[in-house]
Amino acid sequence: GGRLMLNLRNQRGHVKARYTAISDDNVTINGIVDKHETKITIKNNGIKVYTHKRIILYNDNVQEDNRIVLINSKNESSKLINAEIRDINNVLIRKIKTSDFIAMIDLGTFSSDAHYKSYTFSNLTYPCIIDIAYEYTFDYLLNIPFWKPVSDYNIQVNEASLEILVAGDAGFRYRELNMPTTCEIKNTNIGKLYTWQIHNF
Repeated sequence: GGRLMLNLRNQRGHVKARYTAISDDNVTINGIVDKHETKITIKNNGIKVYTHKRIILYNDNVQEDNRIVLINSKNESSKLINAEIRDINNVLIRKIKTSDFIAMIDLGTFSSDAHYKSYTFSNLTYPCIIDIAYEYTFDYLLNIPFWKPVSDYNIQVNEASLEILVAGDAGFRYRELNMPTTCEIKNTNIGKLYTWQIHNF
């Protein structure tokens, strides 16, 4: 069955207003995750992962949220749904297309059939908003990607949620680290639905 690691890194700082970073102990807030929504469907024949993330960046110290990587191989596929850069007033600055991505070489193994493409958000004027949505599909049941709404140090989270729908008798195990809330489990007509939510962290 699938396995998931949930890792929520703590940081100093709190949210005063939705797009305003208020730091404690003279700590510089690098960004605010306004929304991080992940929906995972687990079936016996594979996994589908949908992610939508909206983050306000205040400087270039956030490394993990300034790049999107798409992968396609025999067992994995991904697609870009939306990617935009907006100013702090939510005015569109740039819309990213799949054709803007650059091909990467897989250095892990020469026999791999995986094809990687990446896009790095650069030449940004701060503060700015990055809004991205993408989907991954795997036709195997191994590890599910990490869920890390707090991707780097000094990142605040307004709202983050993770939903995992386990269809039928597909197996699923998970482990929580540093989670401020517990998992909510519901039975649906498709299978069990596991939900985690974080607010103003």
